[in-house]
Amino acid sequence: MGFAMETGIGVGISERGRNQIGDGSANIMLVFADKKTTRWATFGNSAKMVRRALQNAQNRDASRSASPDGRVDLHQKPRVLAGELLSYIQCFGFSFPSVREASPLKAKIVLLPGDGIGPEIVAQAQRVLEAVASRFGHEFEFSSHLIGGIAIDTCGDPLPDETVAACKESSAILLGAVGGPKWDDPSAKTRPEAGLLKIRKELGLFANLRPIRLFDQLIDASPLKREIIEGTDILFFRELTGGIYFGESGREGSGDTESAYQKMIYSVPEVQRIVRLAAKAARNRENRLTSVDKANVLEPSRLWRSVAAKVMADEFPDVEYDVVLVDSMAMHLINRPKDFDVVVTGNMFGDILTDEASMLPGSLGMLPSASLGDGGPGLYEPIHGSAPDIAGKGIANPLATILASAMLLRHSLGLGEEAELIETAVESVLADGHRTADLARGGASIGTEAMGDAVMKHLAN
Repeated sequence: MGFAMETGIGVGISERGRNQIGDGSANIMLVFADKKTTRWATFGNSAKMVRRALQNAQNRDASRSASPDGRVDLHQKPRVLAGELLSYIQCFGFSFPSVREASPLKAKIVLLPGDGIGPEIVAQAQRVLEAVASRFGHEFEFSSHLIGGIAIDTCGDPLPDETVAACKESSAILLGAVGGPKWDDPSAKTRPEAGLLKIRKELGLFANLRPIRLFDQLIDASPLKREIIEGTDILFFRELTGGIYFGESGREGSGDTESAYQKMIYSVPEVQRIVRLAAKAARNRENRLTSVDKANVLEPSRLWRSVAAKVMADEFPDVEYDVVLVDSMAMHLINRPKDFDVVVTGNMFGDILTDEASMLPGSLGMLPSASLGDGGPGLYEPIHGSAPDIAGKGIANPLATILASAMLLRHSLGLGEEAELIETAVESVLADGHRTADLARGGASIGTEAMGDAVMKHLAN
């Protein structure tokens, strides 16, 4: 539809959008604001190209038509309240010929509740996704499948073929948690975690994104002093399908002569693709990338360091790049976490460092993650475990899983507005003072379902 001359038109980058992964297509918004609604669309170009075009346009005659070089993807989401969106949009007085309304989206979402508190928290995230679909006219088809310990108990396999097939046919996957003491027998033929490793491999999910972002309302819940953590905003990229977790393993000998081994192997392409992805994300944030390795001891880390350095020098010379040993990084996360922007590392180091970093905000219950590959469905989950000690008690914090559902909307379905709606609802719930037990620190708390209700209330406003 066309807009009259009095319609306000602008281009900008949302503050939250600056912190998201991508080549810029999910971060740059063209905004059409009339007296009733605001419509926006995302640019298919990189954020850097768009920003350059905007700078050039500022120097032109305001009466002339100006738009970034490249097509605009107008099938993204329409209608968000003008005040809510324009509060962080810098308008440039651009004109643009026309836009069209977006069509409702149909998507298949596979739910993998898993073990422990998984079913409880996934149920709340499903409620949120259903509310979003209803509000925006989308059609989300949900199906639930087995993974982890419950899959072992049911069919003897932590990842049944039926689950794999459903995931491959889906638009996106939302996972709860896997594992628990019931399945911790080291002599068992298989373990729940094997299902998680296998689904990553089956779907080619080589990149795990873990944003470590502090909520202002919870900053005093952190075990670290405010002056140390305030301003911390780190995006971790963990390589997910290579390294020691997928290396050949076994045992030899018996009794006192028995030994065990596990190989750590990385190839050049594996390192290249994760470093490229992290560097692109850095360009859309503070333009800083840190690679973490153990090159002073491990041969795979020496390969990692040399390949990463070449990728950065050849393809991303504009990105500020440094290298830190993993043991030093473990210390830096405690004494100067806000010095880091985007961090990329291997599978095992990323597993350990992100769990450490997850305590900076004060609770594992606030942090989502996304596992992505080259096309195909992404897998979204909270970074905490199955917490079997509180399973079934109705006190688990569902917010990380709800935030993971927002990542699902943004990265797999391209629904940026809907994702921001969920994230804003979570922030509002915290601002209202609602806390689950893990956040309350002995104070008043609410349960899993009540926290879900609080989020749903803000989504309805």
